[in-house]
This record gives sequence, C-alpha cells and structure tokens, in this order.
Amino acid sequence: MNFRIAREVINCSNHLLKEIIDMENNTIYNTLIVSPPGKGKTTMLRDMIRNISNGITNIHFKGMTCGVVDERGEIAAMYKGAPQNDIGIRTDVIENISKAKGMKMLIRSMAPEVIACDEIGSKEDVLAIRRSHFVRC
Repeated sequence: MNFRIAREVINCSNHLLKEIIDMENNTIYNTLIVSPPGKGKTTMLRDMIRNISNGITNIHFKGMTCGVVDERGEIAAMYKGAPQNDIGIRTDVIENISKAKGMKMLIRSMAPEVIACDEIGSKEDVLAIRRSHFVRC
C-alpha cells in the first residue's frame, strides 16, 4: 500500500512566479510543470494557483480568475463543496470529472482567465488543453 498525504506548502512557488507572469500584460504564460513522481508538482501547482488567484501585492500583480479541473480531488481537496486547501479567492473548482469535460464547463459557465489541471496523461487531455487555449485567442 502507498498512502500519500497531500499538504500545503504556502509560498513554495514564489521563486517560480516571476518566470510565468507577464507583468506588462498582467497575465500568465502557458506553463507546464514536469518532474519525477513525488517531487511536489501538485503542491507547486496548488500554490501557484493560490498566488495567481489572490494576486501578489509586492510585485503589483493583480489577481486573476482561475478555474481548476481537479479530476482526482488532489488540488483543492473539496469537502461538501468547499476547498479544504487554500487555492485563492478568485478560484472556481470542478472536481471528479474528466479534464476535457471540466475545461469545457469552466469556459462556458465561469469564464476563467487561467485554467489549471493536474496529471495530463491522455490524448483527450492534450486536446482539451489545446481547445481551451484557442478559445482565449
């Protein structure tokens, strides 16, 4: 058996945020986090979402509306409709649904400026990401 206990590491993404934020346009570059299993990708993603959603006052970055497709419930850890992890004040979560369906639902009903998901592992996931990117252009 393998038990993984998710935990928050607040501000662990601070050193990476300057690499993904376009300060001139107050937006985020398309970003892919890659590393071996168990190295903190989801923890880093969760903290990035929190910072992007809340905004970062010391660098004058305004918060952005974020949509999270949390297919396996690892990012927000929803309980009775409320996230148990701090994912920011401007973040909507769709949980326990495929990334393809979740991204489509987010775009249609919540109009997020940023969409985040975890564990891209199928062609359908890649196609959903590509489709959601082109909706914004």
